[in-house]
Amino acid sequence: MYRPPLHPCTLSLLYHFIHDPLAQLKVARIVSAFFFALTASLVYLLCLELFGDLIKEVIASLFFMFNGLALTMGVGN
Repeated sequence: MYRPPLHPCTLSLLYHFIHDPLAQLKVARIVSAFFFALTASLVYLLCLELFGDLIKEVIASLFFMFNGLALTMGVGN
């Protein structure tokens, strides 16, 4: 399965300072949700730059948010 290259490094850095397992899970979900939203925003801005049409930008961002890989990995959950 595909995993983003900096995901384990980011989480291991945060896990170093947080020792409670439930807090680690919450932090991991918050970090994943933040980067997921950041990526969706970057897709929107890229489509804005390339196409300049609002409908195409929204469709591209929705396609990113609802793709099977992101839903399978639980990034958006």
